[in-house]
Amino acid sequence: RLLYSQKDYSGALKIFNEFENSSIDPKRVDFYKGRCNYETKNYEQALAAYERVLMKEPDNLRVRLELAQTYLKLNLPNEAKKEYNYVLEQEIPSNVRNNIEIQLAAIEQSTKRNFINVTAIFGIGYDSNIENGTDAGQYSVFVPQLNSNTPIKSQRQIGTMTYEVGAVLNHIYKVNSNFFVKNGGTLYMQRFQNHNDKDMQIFSVNTTPTYTKDKNMYSVGLFLDHVWYGHVNYLNNYAVMPKYSRSLSETLLYDVYGRYAKKAFYEANQDRDSNTFEFSNKLSYVNKDFGFFAGQIILGNEIKTRGQRTDVSRRYYNLRAFNTYNFTTNLLLNTNINYENYYYQLQDVNFLNKRHDQKMLYSVGLMSVATKSLTLNLNAQYIRNLSNQTPFDYDKYIVKSSLYYSF
Repeated sequence: RLLYSQKDYSGALKIFNEFENSSIDPKRVDFYKGRCNYETKNYEQALAAYERVLMKEPDNLRVRLELAQTYLKLNLPNEAKKEYNYVLEQEIPSNVRNNIEIQLAAIEQSTKRNFINVTAIFGIGYDSNIENGTDAGQYSVFVPQLNSNTPIKSQRQIGTMTYEVGAVLNHIYKVNSNFFVKNGGTLYMQRFQNHNDKDMQIFSVNTTPTYTKDKNMYSVGLFLDHVWYGHVNYLNNYAVMPKYSRSLSETLLYDVYGRYAKKAFYEANQDRDSNTFEFSNKLSYVNKDFGFFAGQIILGNEIKTRGQRTDVSRRYYNLRAFNTYNFTTNLLLNTNINYENYYYQLQDVNFLNKRHDQKMLYSVGLMSVATKSLTLNLNAQYIRNLSNQTPFDYDKYIVKSSLYYSF
């Protein structure tokens, strides 16, 4: 017992093994042998020792609790539940009952295979420039048929109210402790007041088999999006995205992914069809005082698959920085800065150059967690798009309030 009290479980086990044929109560010896084997991770031997005790004392609740813990270590949750439920049926102290109920809840969560969450989205906002128009007034383009420059009036900026409604379904099917499949579906609609031709609807589905081992996570996501624009079929997106994540420390996470996407437009826009190849590196960091930080670099190449358009094929890189700061447990500040650079590969016949765009996006938002199910969000964005082709040189701001309800 001295070695046991000093937590020298290996040494104590050797002593207890010598007591097998002694006059000491064998049930007591088996109990301590079970405890020593458990502490030295010899769970099968611990199980055998506890079962020998219960053969002689089936109502020994302490041993049944120890047996339940041992079953959990052997990854036998159903057997552990039986032991815990047996003890719950007896007269036991309230603190012991509470601890058992906590253990049973944890077992239920760990053995649950299907996890489903649905979030409804409602929002209202204002977009200062729905046409992405420029303030340049007018500019000139080269018309090959006339062999001369022709003045063109720039598209004016138009602002309007926007409304959004949607639903997001997230489902996880847990195959085992290391392998699960994430499935998702989204229905989303955005309306522009007095500008129905800008209305957009999206139906999206995805599935992502995911395997985890130690600090590593491997996944392959498959995605399909169908887009209606102006209430007519507009675009199908197909994508596959293999991804690798590694936990570098308790506060640092690294993600890398490759992505292939195919855009398939409908009817008049089919000359915008393309294939996109993308590669990303992302580093995320959590600080107890300053919140969540993430930085991401994306490299991409979009290649047109048909037609004569010069505004499809392009190479690009994006730099993104995120921060989430907790003012309180229920009030969060989200900030986001994006820099995007696009180099078009073909010379435009009207501007007699290759288009080059640089976009800066600044976003700040307040998120209030009202209840476990209800979240309120207020967000403001400013977008500045610089381009060497006048029609694509513009700025805009968007303000939006949204409500998210999960059930």
